[in-house]
Amino acid sequence: MRGLGKRGTWIVGGIALVLVTIVAISGFLSYANTEKAIIDKFQERQTLAADTSAESIESYFEGLARETRALATSRIVQRFDKRAVKREIGLELKELEELGVIDIRVLDASGIVKFSASEPRIEGRDFSAGRYFIKAQQAKSGSEVFVEFIRVRGTDEKMAIASPIFMPRSGREPRSTAVTFSGVVLVTLDMNIVIKRFVVPKKFVPHEHAFVIDADDRAEVIWAPSKDMVGRNLLKEARGFPQFRRTITHMVDGDRGTGEFKYFALEDKSHKFGRTEKDVFLVAYAPILIGSARWSIGIWAPKREALGSVKAVANNLVFLLMVIVLIILSTATYIVIQLSNAGKNLESQVELRTSQLRESEEKSRRIAETLQEALIKPIPRISGLDIGVVYESAFEAEQVGGDFYDIFEVGDDIVAVLIGDVSGKGIEAAGLTETVRSSVRAFAHINPEPAFILAKTNEVLIPQASPREFATANMIIIDRRQRIFRIASAGHPPPILLSKVSDLIEVKPGFPLGSMVCSYQESNYDIEAGSNLVLYTDGLLDTRRDKEFFGEIGIFKALSTIESKESDRVVRTLIEAAMDFARGQLSDDIAIISIRFLE
Repeated sequence: MRGLGKRGTWIVGGIALVLVTIVAISGFLSYANTEKAIIDKFQERQTLAADTSAESIESYFEGLARETRALATSRIVQRFDKRAVKREIGLELKELEELGVIDIRVLDASGIVKFSASEPRIEGRDFSAGRYFIKAQQAKSGSEVFVEFIRVRGTDEKMAIASPIFMPRSGREPRSTAVTFSGVVLVTLDMNIVIKRFVVPKKFVPHEHAFVIDADDRAEVIWAPSKDMVGRNLLKEARGFPQFRRTITHMVDGDRGTGEFKYFALEDKSHKFGRTEKDVFLVAYAPILIGSARWSIGIWAPKREALGSVKAVANNLVFLLMVIVLIILSTATYIVIQLSNAGKNLESQVELRTSQLRESEEKSRRIAETLQEALIKPIPRISGLDIGVVYESAFEAEQVGGDFYDIFEVGDDIVAVLIGDVSGKGIEAAGLTETVRSSVRAFAHINPEPAFILAKTNEVLIPQASPREFATANMIIIDRRQRIFRIASAGHPPPILLSKVSDLIEVKPGFPLGSMVCSYQESNYDIEAGSNLVLYTDGLLDTRRDKEFFGEIGIFKALSTIESKESDRVVRTLIEAAMDFARGQLSDDIAIISIRFLE
């Protein structure tokens, strides 16, 4: 018996070590999958922001180019009549000022400013050294437009759009196609207005920024959040940072894509790149084509900020893993103690074993109650909503139940509501429950769309869930400002809308989470003031008395007796009706949520 006890100690210790290792690996894989999904989604949004900015800038400059060409081909401008031209460009400037245009100038064939709509003091100055003027002189037709970035020390950055003026040559011979270069129409823009309108992105994280480079001019920075970077060659600045240099090379080549690189961190106070601390950035970039000019825009953000929402998942996983490991070690220690007492006689061992089993059952019950209490979330107080929740454990259940729910705010006026049921009970069910809930919270802060949240949570569960592990769920997003709510279902019973005419809400069917790769669809509903949205788990439907089920008939019958629609009264009425129907003996856990939309 002593040899058996010693061997048993080693066996139990080995099994405990294996279980702890499996739990640790499962937690790591779950965290890694969640992190990858969040980064992928973040870079999708970066790419969309870069593409949108590039397309907007191209459309903006195409419109201004048309206006510039129209002026250059105007007979009034071609005749260089001072009074008529000044009036023409003055009217045009008034129309274009809201688009960031600050001046319209007409230069003669020598590059001398003949007319200026807003700065008459520069009339008579020589602008023939400008690259836009040289290119305009070399143009073959008046349909060409040239764009140039202008940076004068001590002033704000400007953009210039130039279109050549061609006039028919004089003479008696019919030479209708013969033209001569007569000057340039020059439109100048305030670069800051262009940047604020099209380049500065809507920030998904605090330190997300954009930068624009001239792909035709050695990767020169046209705009960046750090003013000291404007005018610099990014290929030179990226020396010593191969990933950053590779990204800039792709941008110069006119590519579109995403990347990750290390570079100096941007200081908060000075808005300049330091030269000591470094950071890892996520970036998306897209080309910008403006006539013959080639630019490229990049949207970048610190990777650590993009992964900020993973912290909640990590904290919950660490807590859950610690609880599971503690239970495994406690159980292993308990078994070892039992094996060490194996040398006692059979009669006393049976009596002791019986007593210890009772104690073990009581401990398991207390552990289950502790875990169950940890998994039950408090009811939040949310303006405009009256929320009631009830959770009832089955009398016959000896382990942690699989029903779960969560209610939390996602930004201003957006409320997320989750209710579901995982397969099985006990520690495995608790682990799967917390994985689902943590993933839902993380993905809801990335994109509060029910179909997206369920799809991404499904992707997290599939690699780690066994064929018998899955979860049903309803995901609801309430938009209090737009007065609507959206719902997507993963194989869970449909909720009920309790109003003047109460009925089940039609939801588009979806497969349970963790069962297979799939997508989910949403249904949209308007919010009616004074109505209640009632959600529940299948334990309410499956409540039985002998061979009869409580079902939807029992639910609607109980709801028909309610005089007050206060959410707490609604959930209490339903659970009391189910308990009465089952004669106080529930066979499955029940979770019920009522959300009343106030005036």
